[in-house]
Amino acid sequence: MSGLYSNDLWNWLQIQYKSMKLISKTIIIFFLISLPVLVLATWFSYSVLKTEIAKDELEGISKDRQYLKHLIDQNSFDKNSPLSADGLSKIEIIPNKNNQLNYVKDTLIFDNEEQEYITYKLYVTFYQNNKHTFKVTLAKNQKTSTEFLENLIVAIAWILILLVIVFLFANWIISKVVWKPFIKTLNQLNEYSIKDHRAELFEPTTTYEFNQLNEALTEMTNAVYKTYQEQKEFTENASHEMQTPLAVIRGNMEMLMQSPHLSENDMAHIERIERSIQKLSSLNKTLLLLAKIENKQFKDTQKLRIAPILLETIGQYEDRIKTQNITLEIDVLNEIEIAMDPVLAEILFNNLILNAIRHNLVGGKIIVTCSKNELRISNSGKPLPFNETELFDRFKKSHESTDSTGLGLSIVKGIVNSYGYSIEYSFDNHFHLFILTFS
Repeated sequence: MSGLYSNDLWNWLQIQYKSMKLISKTIIIFFLISLPVLVLATWFSYSVLKTEIAKDELEGISKDRQYLKHLIDQNSFDKNSPLSADGLSKIEIIPNKNNQLNYVKDTLIFDNEEQEYITYKLYVTFYQNNKHTFKVTLAKNQKTSTEFLENLIVAIAWILILLVIVFLFANWIISKVVWKPFIKTLNQLNEYSIKDHRAELFEPTTTYEFNQLNEALTEMTNAVYKTYQEQKEFTENASHEMQTPLAVIRGNMEMLMQSPHLSENDMAHIERIERSIQKLSSLNKTLLLLAKIENKQFKDTQKLRIAPILLETIGQYEDRIKTQNITLEIDVLNEIEIAMDPVLAEILFNNLILNAIRHNLVGGKIIVTCSKNELRISNSGKPLPFNETELFDRFKKSHESTDSTGLGLSIVKGIVNSYGYSIEYSFDNHFHLFILTFS
């Protein structure tokens, strides 16, 4: 279980890190680098100071030994002599022994004043003269040096921590100032609209890299705008040019249909051609509409009540609904509103309702409900003949929909995306369900 919790925590940290601001990331990375450096610096300072204290202690012991040897040689001690008030450092006369080895040992000695055991380091040295063998014991209290070392390390650690905190704060302040042009560029990009394009969108800064970035973005936005203009002109020109020959063909077809010399077979062929012309004209208008939606040419955003638009749209298909004997269930509050261009709102709801009618069953049902944040349109029908992930693709339609261009739901998706809304589809219990979320 602990492994699962650690994995969840790690995943959560990764998500938080990915959504973090650049300044915060910089500070966190610096802190993560500073933390081991701080530990290593403290440990290194402790080791160096400990070595220096031990070295100074040995130098003091060496000098004391030389002084005591001088006293022994000069005064010829013949009795035990204490060298400190506590009696731990002393000179003793011991029986003569050859090759006595000097040694050092640590020992705990109870201190009556402190009422605790204190560590002492005993440096034991042997001297011989013509008369006696002397044992010189020099005791060094380790508590004082240890406490001094610990206090010094704590002080150094606090100084280092304070330096890191000051540096982090200074880095945050400096970053806010240094990265200010970058943040401004981001805000300008977020507010950029291709309809309100300006050739010089970004202002020059005092930082070379940011100027390079702004120049690259300026070139990119200018290129995008140029492509947008070319595509817009091509789409409009192509649509206009296609409508003219279509109108000529339709006019000639109508004249041809009035000829008294046509057979029934000829009339059947002409009717098929007429339907194809109508479909081609509808397809041309629909593709032009899609291009306009993708180019964000509809900018008249208003607060619109959903109920009147839905009821008017349903009313337009009243005859078709009766012909298919479809049952309608509508539950839409009159005060529910959506922010959208009026033309696009009519197209959106028209395509959704028409889709629910076109792909319904004879004697089927359509259910329309609307809450504060979403609109649900469901209809009875057969399962999709293709994968539902392809439902909003262009020209994707069932083989039964001969009168459909296969672009209706693509237009719905384009409109929804252009306003930052979302639409989801599901099929359950013989019902197709579309959920439009506009919160």
